[in-house]
Amino acid sequence: MIKRLPSLSALLLAAILPATALASTFPDKPIRFVVPYPPGGVADTISRAITDRLSQRLGQSVIVENRPGGKQIIGTMAVTGAPADGHTLLLSSVTSLSLNPATVKDLPYDAERDLAPVSRLFHAPLLLVTTPSVPGDTAQDLAAYARANPNKLSYASIGPGSSTHIAAELFNMQAGVDTEHIPYKGSAPAILDLLSDNVQFMFDGGTSSLPHVESGKLKVRAVTTAERFPYLPDIPTMAEQGFPDYEVSAWWGVSAPGGTPLEVRERIAAELRAILEDKELLDRFGANGVALAADSPREFAEFVERENARWTDFFAKSSMTLE
Repeated sequence: MIKRLPSLSALLLAAILPATALASTFPDKPIRFVVPYPPGGVADTISRAITDRLSQRLGQSVIVENRPGGKQIIGTMAVTGAPADGHTLLLSSVTSLSLNPATVKDLPYDAERDLAPVSRLFHAPLLLVTTPSVPGDTAQDLAAYARANPNKLSYASIGPGSSTHIAAELFNMQAGVDTEHIPYKGSAPAILDLLSDNVQFMFDGGTSSLPHVESGKLKVRAVTTAERFPYLPDIPTMAEQGFPDYEVSAWWGVSAPGGTPLEVRERIAAELRAILEDKELLDRFGANGVALAADSPREFAEFVERENARWTDFFAKSSMTLE
C-alpha cells in the first residue's frame, strides 16, 4: 500500500498552527528581560521603568536580568539560545546588532539569524564637549584648532568600537584632522580626565557632562542627531555646523530569540508602543537626554538594516582601530 504524502497546504498549515496557538496563549509564564549592562545605569533604569509597566499590561512578571560584559556579547548569548516563545527578551542596541557584527572577529552569534526584531525602545544623542583650553565655541572651531595644531589634541571614549569612539572618528574623517584616541572603561573616568584637561574633547554618550557645562568647566559645541534634540533645543547639530550627513546616536531596542513568532513579537511591540506614549515617562527620561520611541518588528528590522549598511560603509573607509 502506497502511503499518501501530505499536501503542501497541509504542511504549511501544520507549520502555522503551533505559532498561532502560541500567540493566543502568550504570555503564560514570567518573562525574562536580559539587560547586558550592570544595574544602576541609564539603560538599566529605563529598562526597569518600562518592564514594570509591561508586566502590568501583560499580566505576567517581567524580570530584569543583568548580564554585563564582553561588549554586550555575554548578555546577547544568554538570549540567542533561549526558547523562541517570547518569554525571553534582550535589550539590544547599536552595539549588539550593528557594531559587533561589523567589527568583532569570530562573533559567536549571527544577529540576523539568532535574534528577531521586536521594537525600538529609546535613543540618546551624543554631545560634543570640550575643555575650555580649546578656543572657540563651535565644532568648526574645534576642527580649525585641530588642523592648526596637528597631533596635539586627544579625545576620550568609553571604549574601542563604542558609539563615542565612532562619533569622534567620524568627526576626524569629515574635518580632515588627526587626533589621538584615549579609551576609558566607562564615562565617569573619561569625564574626570576631560575635566583635568588630560584629554581635550569627547562625544559624551549621556548628559553626565551637562552639569560641568553649566558650571563653566566644559563647553558643549554640538549634538550628533540629525535634528536638534527636543529637550536640549539650544544645542546645534553637527550638520548645522558644516558637517553634512553627520549623525550618530546611541540606540536601544528589544529583540527576541531567532524564530520567535511574528504574532508574539507584534503583541509585545504593541504593548511597548502604548507604554512609551506615557508623557510622564517621556518627560522624565527626556530631561536626562533620552528619547523614547517604539515601532513594529518590521520597522525595527528595516531600521537595523539601514544602520548596518551605514556602519559597514564607515568601517570600510575608516582607518580606526578597535584594540
